[in-house]
Amino acid sequence: SIFTLPTVMARAEALVVLDEFSEAWATEFEHERERIVALVAAAHLGLVLATAPGPTSRAQPGTLHFEHFGSTAIAGICAKPVIDILIGVSDMATADVLTDLLASPEGLYETDREYNEFLGERRYLRRWRGSEHSHHVHIVVRGNPDWLAFVLFRDALRSDPAL
Repeated sequence: SIFTLPTVMARAEALVVLDEFSEAWATEFEHERERIVALVAAAHLGLVLATAPGPTSRAQPGTLHFEHFGSTAIAGICAKPVIDILIGVSDMATADVLTDLLASPEGLYETDREYNEFLGERRYLRRWRGSEHSHHVHIVVRGNPDWLAFVLFRDALRSDPAL
């Protein structure tokens, strides 16, 4: 059978509007990362913010790694003003726990389990501001092919304006 996007994913706008680059996007990313880290701490999940020696290394158990990616993370280009957040975890069990927390009323995100099952080794959530989504969160195992594709593509665009 043909896969049908679940209701939450079909809520996309018909018109895509691109904005001029804004330095505020990096600040929005930082604020949302801090909000998510505080939410995780308050839930006593035993997960902590960590940094690793480079964006392609694997995550240690119990750590969360955040990356700003997508078009709003590339200085100087026009972008749909949606902050894309990549959260790296050590395993998919942690991804599922974090997804449940972010999809709770306190988390302010929405997701669709059917769509996430379709994605396989990645979890996807959206946050809305009024009738428009403002943030996307992708939770993946740090160092897996999805993580590497997102981070390395972003880094290539940042390092070569001709791309």
